[in-house]
Amino acid sequence: MMSNTPPTSTDFSALPPHLRPPEAVPTAEAVAQKAEALKAQAIPVDARPAWVQLLETLQNRYDVHLLPHLEELRGRLAWFAVTTLITSVGGWFACPWVFRQLQSVAPKGLQLVQLAPLDGVMLSLKLTLLLALVGSLPVGLWHLTRFINPGLKRAERAWFLGGLGFGLGLFLVGCVFAYFILLPTSLAVLWELSPAIATNQWNVVAYFNFCLFLTAGMGVVFQLPLVIGVLGKVGVVSSALLLKYWRESLVGLLLVAALITPTQDPFTMAVVGLALSVLYLGSVFLLRWMGR
Repeated sequence: MMSNTPPTSTDFSALPPHLRPPEAVPTAEAVAQKAEALKAQAIPVDARPAWVQLLETLQNRYDVHLLPHLEELRGRLAWFAVTTLITSVGGWFACPWVFRQLQSVAPKGLQLVQLAPLDGVMLSLKLTLLLALVGSLPVGLWHLTRFINPGLKRAERAWFLGGLGFGLGLFLVGCVFAYFILLPTSLAVLWELSPAIATNQWNVVAYFNFCLFLTAGMGVVFQLPLVIGVLGKVGVVSSALLLKYWRESLVGLLLVAALITPTQDPFTMAVVGLALSVLYLGSVFLLRWMGR
């Protein structure tokens, strides 16, 4: 005879989860405690305007990410300024030697005259500042590399240092080319083209400004291979493209030579155009060496 008494314990683990009865009915106190815990974990809603929240976010990012870099840059610029101030003392005493070197490329019989009381002093101060910047350039480049290197990968760091050294070398070659070839030629042509109706005397400020501008300008022009190399590195140009349009490029280089040549005589323009053409050809070999 079967008994109607239910078993004292039943195992519901074999049933699916949705068919199992609850293990225990939570009390009202437990429900209230759980609600308070969820309320405490809830993220409060910011009732401020959106533009205020945006400005606060930008300020936080500026304080955390950008401000330390700006403080580091300020410190490195301060070191460069102090170095420039120190090297300016040597630059002041080197001014007479530089003046003699620039006068040595002048045509025979040229007389330089000072037309205003402060012309000589201002020219000396300008040249002193220029020499101070040149003297402090190694310190400035060292701080520049120290500032940029942490944000570059090893390969990018090698390319940056190589490009920096290559650009400095090109600048020096351009200055040497201007001093030994372009300056004597340009000054001689200007001397011969001057009319004979008056005494041929040149203003000392205009003369030295012309020499310094032409020398530094050729140093900048000689950066052509570096510029083309950077463009080739990013995929803008290639050696095949430069060889394909070499005729058009040659015409463009001759136009640039005509624009930057101060004397506008055919011989000097031809010298500058030949130098630019050699730089263009060197850029093609540089891109081929880079595999571009």
